[in-house]
Amino acid sequence: MRILALAFIAPLLVACTKQSEEGGGEVPAKTGSAKTTAKSGDAPKTEAKKKTKADSNKPPRPELLPEPRERRLHPATASASSFLWNDWNKFQENYHPLYLVDDDPRTAWVEGVEGNGEGEWIQLDTSRALATTKVRLRLRNGYHKSKRLFGLNSRAKTIDVTLLPSKTKKRFELADSMDWSELYLGQPEGPLEAVRIEIVATYPGSKWQDLCLSDLEIFATSKNPENPEFEKSKLERVRAWKKERVDAAKFYGSEQARKSPLLAGYVTTLYPEGEEPEGLELKLDQKIIDEATAAFEDPPSGSGGGRFPGWMQMTIKPASTKRLPRIDGIGSGSYDHFEDGMWYADEDFVSPITDKLAFLRAADLSAIQAKNAKSVDDTANEDDKKCRRGTEYFFVAKDHNGPIRELLVVACGYAEQREGIYHWKWLQLLHYDDKGHLVALFDAMSQTELYWSGGNNAKIIGGTSSGFHGLKMMKPRREAKL
Repeated sequence: MRILALAFIAPLLVACTKQSEEGGGEVPAKTGSAKTTAKSGDAPKTEAKKKTKADSNKPPRPELLPEPRERRLHPATASASSFLWNDWNKFQENYHPLYLVDDDPRTAWVEGVEGNGEGEWIQLDTSRALATTKVRLRLRNGYHKSKRLFGLNSRAKTIDVTLLPSKTKKRFELADSMDWSELYLGQPEGPLEAVRIEIVATYPGSKWQDLCLSDLEIFATSKNPENPEFEKSKLERVRAWKKERVDAAKFYGSEQARKSPLLAGYVTTLYPEGEEPEGLELKLDQKIIDEATAAFEDPPSGSGGGRFPGWMQMTIKPASTKRLPRIDGIGSGSYDHFEDGMWYADEDFVSPITDKLAFLRAADLSAIQAKNAKSVDDTANEDDKKCRRGTEYFFVAKDHNGPIRELLVVACGYAEQREGIYHWKWLQLLHYDDKGHLVALFDAMSQTELYWSGGNNAKIIGGTSSGFHGLKMMKPRREAKL
């Protein structure tokens, strides 16, 4: 199997300083449910990363409080072994893992496998709380949209709760009640980064086997400085995401969706390094990979050259400013979701960082020479204060003529962290085929290929991505085909 070597990647990241109200009512039987991640178990391990300019410009480690205090943590990301996805809930307004932390009892995480949900898990990722010794959870067990739906669907009876990264684990027996359940765990003083819940046993529903959890609140007793406004901002992000999901549902229920190159949802499978399927061959021409590798590399010292030498800055005008729809399997290009060098979740596929649908097809982009044009290195090394969120620079090869075949994007953004704002710049290379379809994306974390159907109204029907987290393969959800 051919996977892009990532030795050239260090120079890419350049840091600056500092169930919905409109959804269905009853939860249906499980037809066409699907896994959303490839594996369960402990949180994935990450290798130690080489210190870069990005690391040196992160906010400093906070000064710990003299005494621990309890504070609420709002997760902004969640993953699960599965969730319910079928024709009734085709556009996924209600049952995604994030609905467990939206402070709305009318929505829920609903697992998506056959049976009552034993063995399924959900993980909520929090901002890192240092020197944490106690965790208190408040859980709404079952589906709280109504008393009737609570009884019709399965509820958790026994759960295992694990705190990460300490791996502190405790088993709880839950009452079969619509009241809040209060759960307490202690751990040796250390960081808290995530809470994982695994279903051990259930109270069966009177009609459906779907296991539902409606709400979870996480409180940590920690010496980490408090930042309640930052925590509340994460809840607002979840609420904004909910609205985007409803908007995507409306879009894919309209005639406009037939013209979109994206189907209504995709499922990805993640294969860690060393566990890739045998005999897999990526389709991208090796020459394209070699040229991208060479272009990203720093020039030899004293050569007077730069990265992407001779590339010209252009002004790009998309035919539409419509954002990528918030569907499963496709990562968000939003600058607000950049975390630790990635703007997409592990289970999502890479998308254009511009976050605009038009960048999937070159025919939807027009390019003109930029005024006061800069080089790639000029923009990548620009003064920190000019690195404003949403700023984008575009470059094409010096021999560009005719339709766009390669487009380099230099994007500025920031990640909000508990200790402050972390600014960054990111380079992404988009490659289009002779039909104008986006078929490859290169960035600091991955090499991604996209596969298209034939015909005049071609759709993205799959893809393969290799990089820091191993190999990811993407295919349409069975129910998503238009």
